[in-house]
Amino acid sequence: MKDLLETILPLPTVSFLEALVHEYIEEFAASEGLLFSQDRFGNSYVTYNGSPSEKEQVLVLTAHTDHPGFVVTNVSEGQIKAKFQGGLSAEYGDSETLIAYRLGRIRSEYEQIGTADLVQIETDQEHGRRITGATLVPSIGTEIEEGDMLLWDVTPFAISDDEVPMILARQCDDLIGVVTILDTLRTLARGKVAAHVVGLFTRAEEVGLMGASAAGAGGNIPDGSVVIALETSSGDGGRAVQGDGPIIRVGDAGSIFNPYVSAWMEVIAKELAKNDEGFSFQRVLMDAGSTEATAFHRLGYTTGALCVALGNWHNAGGSGKIEAENVSLYDTEALVTLLVALAKNIDSFESTKLHQENQQKSHASKASKLLLGQPHRK
Repeated sequence: MKDLLETILPLPTVSFLEALVHEYIEEFAASEGLLFSQDRFGNSYVTYNGSPSEKEQVLVLTAHTDHPGFVVTNVSEGQIKAKFQGGLSAEYGDSETLIAYRLGRIRSEYEQIGTADLVQIETDQEHGRRITGATLVPSIGTEIEEGDMLLWDVTPFAISDDEVPMILARQCDDLIGVVTILDTLRTLARGKVAAHVVGLFTRAEEVGLMGASAAGAGGNIPDGSVVIALETSSGDGGRAVQGDGPIIRVGDAGSIFNPYVSAWMEVIAKELAKNDEGFSFQRVLMDAGSTEATAFHRLGYTTGALCVALGNWHNAGGSGKIEAENVSLYDTEALVTLLVALAKNIDSFESTKLHQENQQKSHASKASKLLLGQPHRK
């Protein structure tokens, strides 16, 4: 996994300017003998099909490829105007330095062209003073153009040398999701596992779940699929504990996801924990924000969600300054372990669902007989 982390996490990305991530995904698919495609919206699909039957249920794993950041809209008289793509409180960002990136003319190339200092934040008063844009001044010798990306000057990627290692990165959200899906697909392909899994990598999540919504309505997801959205999600407020394992996310701020999917994932996770003392997981309502699972759920897909607990959500550090995001390395690796197990056991989803339904029907029958035999004052 570490090769994917160190390659993907530093790639500059912001909503609508996500080409570097998608180009790497395509190169990765080719190197592993996996099928790559894109829909007309620019979402990428990587498919592993080791299933012996075309009737095998398909597991779709989704993650988004953008992260909040600025895009330059105007350069005039030594000042830069930039639009912020994403969500972050205007309590952050004042006097911060940003790094300017420019996509290269050649595929998979980009330039780090200098820095700029933020001198004034623009806000949206209607939505709790969220950042909408900024005025910046470029550093001496930095020539910035319209369309360049401006990203916070924090650690692009590192793994701490703590006793419990942490992944530190500017863009854990949601490039960690991208890494875990690719690592899962690679594990399945190299092990020639009998499973049918599609990795769906969506654009522009940070500005309204756009890629997921378009993909869900666009007819590219196989009928009858089980869709699982992968995210990093803020653990603030005691929602979840970093280092306690991946999280079966039963819902977000907008939805409660399919309970049968959550129950099936919990069955598989419990079996892993039973057979491996080193594996742990959590089951939590992560309601700090909305995730792409809400889009797929509302569009009628059989949907669940998994995540790892995130620190410094959208680079909002505890000190009131911009900082790198962080997730537990263990949580991330254990998430892949769980994803591989889910892929291997996708055929048990329907039987788990049927078992729960039959259990409830049996209980209902017993409860009905008991209640009918008890006095009831009208």
